[in-house]
Amino acid sequence: MTGNDVCERGKYGCPSYRAGHTAHFIQFRLTSEYLDHFPERCRSVELEDLGEGHFRTHIDGVAVRGWNHSPEQVAEFAGESRRGLVQYVPYSGVLMCARVDENGQVVARAIINPFWEGGESPKTTDGLFRGVDPRLLLPRADDQERECDTDAPGHGTTGGVAPGDLPTGDFSGKDFVRVTFGSGGGGRYEVLFPGGVVLTAHHCNADYLPVFTRTARDEEVYLHLGTGLLVRGTGDHRKYLSVSWERLDECPTSASRNQRRGRGEIFHRGLLDDPAEDGDAEGTD
Repeated sequence: MTGNDVCERGKYGCPSYRAGHTAHFIQFRLTSEYLDHFPERCRSVELEDLGEGHFRTHIDGVAVRGWNHSPEQVAEFAGESRRGLVQYVPYSGVLMCARVDENGQVVARAIINPFWEGGESPKTTDGLFRGVDPRLLLPRADDQERECDTDAPGHGTTGGVAPGDLPTGDFSGKDFVRVTFGSGGGGRYEVLFPGGVVLTAHHCNADYLPVFTRTARDEEVYLHLGTGLLVRGTGDHRKYLSVSWERLDECPTSASRNQRRGRGEIFHRGLLDDPAEDGDAEGTD
């Protein structure tokens, strides 16, 4: 089987966006964002070119085979993979190849949308193998948490919460409230609480909320009442997102603004009962 046999690539390229054929530009953008935000879930891989678009690789220790309609691109990726520049991204089961300048800085990426043997994309196992080296991420991904110097809700991933104060453990404790997401886009999203309460979460970086909500579709998300962080995932793959429940008109450059933590922002508005206050009240009766 060859690429020409399957999709009849002609003057204007392949018209198919199925697995093994052309990657849609939206798929490219979403996959690239996933790699930059969650490199620990992706893998650097080395490809063996088997000819006619077929290749072999190993993902989390498992040998897998794939095919793409472009034998030329598969051969190119195989060569670049020996330099450590090819990554497997499980979000949509694609391969990405970093384009680097003379200083080794990633400046662009290319993508292959394979058809995987068996018809399903390989899965990666949390914590079993190393993720992608941060040096293979686009510069903007490393800079996002440092676009402002404000340690406050709605900034960075943790809003200035110290590493030792980040919520760990399971989600059964009373400090975690299960939430889901409604409509939204850019720097704001609806967050749905038990009892029908709906609040709008804001973030100073328009990329954070869409990526967090999109990649959380298959996971439960909780609000940690003590820190005001949205939390999902377990172990090394636990993810946090700091949000503000008040609109952020601009990204402050001083830590003196918007200093209220997430717990106070929710409970002072009377939209949810504060279990800590309830406990205090019971103790005074």
